[in-house]
Amino acid sequence: MNLNYSQNLLSINPNRIKYLCNNQSVFVREDSKFMKILPDHENLSNRSSIYQLLKIPDIQADYNEKVYVLFIPGYCIFTCLGGHFFKLKLKYNNDKNCILYEWVDFGTDYKFENPIIFKSLPDNLSSLCEYLQTNPVIEYKGTLSMPFILGFTCGDNVKWLREYIAN
Repeated sequence: MNLNYSQNLLSINPNRIKYLCNNQSVFVREDSKFMKILPDHENLSNRSSIYQLLKIPDIQADYNEKVYVLFIPGYCIFTCLGGHFFKLKLKYNNDKNCILYEWVDFGTDYKFENPIIFKSLPDNLSSLCEYLQTNPVIEYKGTLSMPFILGFTCGDNVKWLREYIAN
């Protein structure tokens, strides 16, 4: 396994950002030019499918000691889970008015060129969590939650996302 996959991704596109969160996970966020703010991002009270309230250290709480973390279509990260390399992306289904959670397993291909399996569902990444738990080749022992896997528990990433929306 190539632990310097992040360096490879950054050399291809220097607008990507590498994060190390809570000394547990490393991920690379894709360039923001692919992100699209939705009209519903302005009125958070109506649509719980486009945000989640989370406790994020070092960020002032918005509501009930939690922070609004917005799901922005086009948000994309690259990471390694259990020895497999994954690309995770948020999309928006206009017909169903919902966020789609897209994930691609590239196996041990740290260059992210040869996908093994692809899913795009409005399932909060439950299909990925099940895949990580049931695939005998993947030895993932980390946190199995959508916010953690997508980097939404990483304070620096959440700060950046909030600034992106504010601008």
